[in-house]
Amino acid sequence: AARPLLLAIRFIGAAVLVPLAEELFWRSFLMRHLQGGDFRRVPLSRFHPLSFLAVAILFGLEHHLVVAGMLAGAAYNMVALRTGSLGCCVLAHAVTNGLLGLWVLYAGAWELW
Repeated sequence: AARPLLLAIRFIGAAVLVPLAEELFWRSFLMRHLQGGDFRRVPLSRFHPLSFLAVAILFGLEHHLVVAGMLAGAAYNMVALRTGSLGCCVLAHAVTNGLLGLWVLYAGAWELW
């Protein structure tokens, strides 16, 4: 009886909490902080090659599948640059993690979690 509840909690964490926390750090803070000065004054839509690459690489290194993580990090960076919206980044990350979570549950691919 506890297993479905634990899986639901894991899924909600992966699809809601993790995207919010990670996007606040990676895109909202670090990508702008690496551009120098007060990160709060740097628009999310400002492109800076070093911060773009650094955040994509570090984001990937934080994840189990490093290359997939780097590609996802670059994709979320692009969302930030194109939209200037942290909410869009959180949504994109949430959709990715939600779809991954559905795949894990459907296929039993527990190693992806």
